[in-house]
Amino acid sequence: MDWYKVTDTLNCMLKSSRLNDEIKNMKYENELISRLLHNQEVMKFVSYWLKDLYNTKNERKQQKNLDKSTAFKLSGNKEFQSKKYAASLESYTNSARYAPSSSINLSIAIANRSASLFYMDRWQDCINDINLAIKLGYPENLRYKLHLRAAQCYLKLGNKTLVVETVLQLHSIVNEPNISNETKGKQINDIILKISCMEENADSTTDTAEFPSLPEVAFGENPNFRFASAAVEIKCTPEKGRYVVANRDIKRGQILFVEKAFAFVPLCHIKPDNCYNCCRSSGNTPVPCTECVDSIYCNITCWDEARSSYHHWECLGNQMGLWAEIGIAYLAVRMLFKCTTATDDNRLNEVQKHVLQLISNGHAITKIKAVVNNTCYNKNKVFIQQEDRIATAIYPSASMMNHSCDPNIINSFLGQFLITKATRDIAAGEEVFNCYGADFRRMLRKDRQEKMESQYCFKCNCAACNAPEYEDILKKFTAKKCPECSGPLNDNCSVLYRSSMHCMDCGTAVYENIYDFTLRQAQHYFEKAEICIENENYDEALDKLKKCLRLRKDALYKYHDDIADTMDFIAKVYAIIGQWLNSISYLEHNIVTIEEKYGSWSIEVCNEINKLTDICLEYLQEESNTSSKFYKNTLKKTRRYLNRAQEIIDFTYGPWNEAYQEIAVKKEILSSILKNFNV
Repeated sequence: MDWYKVTDTLNCMLKSSRLNDEIKNMKYENELISRLLHNQEVMKFVSYWLKDLYNTKNERKQQKNLDKSTAFKLSGNKEFQSKKYAASLESYTNSARYAPSSSINLSIAIANRSASLFYMDRWQDCINDINLAIKLGYPENLRYKLHLRAAQCYLKLGNKTLVVETVLQLHSIVNEPNISNETKGKQINDIILKISCMEENADSTTDTAEFPSLPEVAFGENPNFRFASAAVEIKCTPEKGRYVVANRDIKRGQILFVEKAFAFVPLCHIKPDNCYNCCRSSGNTPVPCTECVDSIYCNITCWDEARSSYHHWECLGNQMGLWAEIGIAYLAVRMLFKCTTATDDNRLNEVQKHVLQLISNGHAITKIKAVVNNTCYNKNKVFIQQEDRIATAIYPSASMMNHSCDPNIINSFLGQFLITKATRDIAAGEEVFNCYGADFRRMLRKDRQEKMESQYCFKCNCAACNAPEYEDILKKFTAKKCPECSGPLNDNCSVLYRSSMHCMDCGTAVYENIYDFTLRQAQHYFEKAEICIENENYDEALDKLKKCLRLRKDALYKYHDDIADTMDFIAKVYAIIGQWLNSISYLEHNIVTIEEKYGSWSIEVCNEINKLTDICLEYLQEESNTSSKFYKNTLKKTRRYLNRAQEIIDFTYGPWNEAYQEIAVKKEILSSILKNFNV
C-alpha cells in the first residue's frame, strides 16, 4: 500500500470517529501526537503498514546483495587486469555498495579500489581507501599489501614522516602467507632506499582537490539575523508578517545570505551522486553505508558524522523503502533526528514552524551539471548546462524573504549551503524578494497565481502580477507577426464576436486564422525533416528545415519559440555533418532571442554560449586552413564568448560552481590554440 492510500485510510478513520472533532479543538501538536499514539485502531493500521514494508524489504532491487557484490568485484578484477583502471574503479565501488556488512566483500572492494586509484596516480585517494579498508576489517594476513601501497603513496606525495611510520608498521607484520620473507623484505628495502634519497624537509602534498571555501556575506553577518548580511534585517507588519528589507544600499552581485541547511534529504528517486551528509559531490570514490545501498558519503568524516547523529536511526527506513514512500515527510523525520542532537534551543524553536509548513518552506537544492545534448548531435558531443534538483532542505533564515515573480536575488548552492546574491541594485528600505518557483519570464500570470495559491496559500500581488506589461513579455514568444509593423500579435481580444488578434506595438486588429495554412505547411516541413534526420539524410533535412524557417519567419514574431527551435535544429544538423561555421551562425542568431526572453545574465544564455563554444572549439581544432579570416574571427569570438559565459556563471552561481570549472577547461584548450596566433 503506497503512502497516499495510507494517508487516505487514516483520514477516513479520523472522520468516521469522534477523534476528528477532538483534533479540531486541539491547540498544540503534542496533544495530537499523544492522542493518535493512544488510538488503537490508528496504531494497529500504521504498525501493519510498517511491518509489511519491513517484511518485503528483501524484495526491493536496491538492497544489499552478496551475489551482485561478487559479480561487480569479478568485473572489476577483469578490468583491472586489462589496465582499465577507471572502469575497475566504478565496478569496485558498486561491489562495495552492494556488499552486506557481514561479508568480507566490503573491505576487499575498497582495498581493490585503492589499487585502481594507485595506478591512476591518485595517491591521497588511494591512502584514504587503504585506511577505510582496514577500518572495515580487511583481513590481517593481507594487510601488508595495503601498508606497502600506502608507503609508496607517501613516497609519491613526498611525506617522509608517514613513509617511515608505515615502514615501521610493515616491520611489525610477520608470518604472512603466500609471499616469501625474502620478497617482502626486498619490497621494504626498496622503500627504505627511496626514503634515504628524500629531502629531510620534503613538503607533504596531496592530490585530492579541496572543497572550495565558503564565500562571505557582504558587510559581515547580522548579529540579530543568523546567516544573513548586516545589510539586511527582518521587519514585521500585520499585513505582510515578517519580511526582509535592505538597511543600506546593496550593489548587484553582493552576497546577502550564506546559510547551512538545518536539515536536508536527497531525492530518493535519483541515482545517489551526492554525499548524504553534506550534499557535496561524492565523486567516484564514495564511502557507502555498510547496511543500506542508498546512502553514500564523500569521505569517512561525513560517514562517521551521519552514523553518530541521525543515520543509525533512518538506515532501516532506507532498507524498507520507507523514505521514498513518504516524500516530503522524510524531511520532517530528518529534522526530528537532527533536533535530538542539537543544542541550540533558539534554533529548535525557530525550526518548529518549518516542520509544520514543509510544503511551503521546503527548499529545493539544485546542482548545475554539464550533460550531453543528444537530441540530434549523434556524431559529436555538445554539452549544455542543466539545473537538476538533488535534495530538499530547510533554510530558516532565507525563508524570511517574501515571494515576487520578479525577484531581486538569485540562489545557488555549495553543497548544503544556500548562497543568495542580489541580481540588481537594491536601495536602502527596499524589500528583498525571493522567487518561490513562479518566475514571470517562465510562467504566465494565471499559472503563477494558481501555483502560489495551491502551494503557498496566498494570492500574489507583486509588481509582475499587477502590471500588464509583464504579461505581454512572455506572450511575445508565442505570438504571431503583425502584417503591418512585424510586432507581436496578442490573441486576447474579440472583434464582432469573431476570434481576432491585435498588435502589441501598433494596435492593428488581425483575424486569427490568417496564418493557419502557412504554419501548417511549416510544421509539415519540420516533421519531414525529423524523419530525414532519423534516416541520416542530412542534406534533405536541411532543405526542409530552411523552408520551414522561411514560413515561420513569415508568420511568427521574430522572437517566437518555434523560430528559435528551428534555427537550433538547423545548427545541430550542420554540426552533425561537420559544417561548423554554418552551425555557429545559426546558434549566434538564437542568442539574441534567448537574451530577450530570459535576460542577458540568465543561465539559459550561458547554456547557449556553452553550446556555441563547443562548436567553435570543434572547428578550431579540426580546421586545417588556420590563416583564413574565418578562422581568426572564430578565435576572437570564442575567447569573447567563453569570457562572457564565465562572467555569467560567476555572477549567478560563483567560481566554486562546477560549470565555472568546465568553462575554465575550455579556456585552457583555447589558450593552447592561441599560442600560435597574435589575436
